[in-house]
Amino acid sequence: MKQMLEESGLTVVVATVSGQPLITESVHITPDLKLIDVKIADYSGYILPCMHAGASSENVNPQAVKMVKEVILADKPIAVQHAAIIILAKAGVLQGINYTFHAEVDIIEYPEFKGGVYSGTGVVKDGNIITSGVCPYLEKLYGFEDGTELLTESLIIAISEEAK
Repeated sequence: MKQMLEESGLTVVVATVSGQPLITESVHITPDLKLIDVKIADYSGYILPCMHAGASSENVNPQAVKMVKEVILADKPIAVQHAAIIILAKAGVLQGINYTFHAEVDIIEYPEFKGGVYSGTGVVKDGNIITSGVCPYLEKLYGFEDGTELLTESLIIAISEEAK
């Protein structure tokens, strides 16, 4: 995601809840700032990778929910992948919106998705909200097609359209 955004000429600023580096076997990302310090007006668009960001509604960070609401109110493009889509639902912004996920969401388990329109596993854009139902981990685990590249391309296009 970051590489594609930078290659398109965009400056990428990474924010995390803690502001601490994210380290896995294959990835090392040092954030530029904490999520709480993000000023929505300062950026052209937003991308929320899966990173198991909302494995359940209870695990969704309130600051992430607040940020998403502010992004939507500011009418900025936002691209969201798999588990992070739960943040959109928790923010209450999926009402009447087409979204994707790795499977149709059980509204009883996730009542926040009520009113959203499940649109498969791929990548879909509805207004300024772009969702990808499958992340690299799910591709590896289940063989679904990873939507990371198309999600990122869609955000780049949305940002360039907003700039016109």
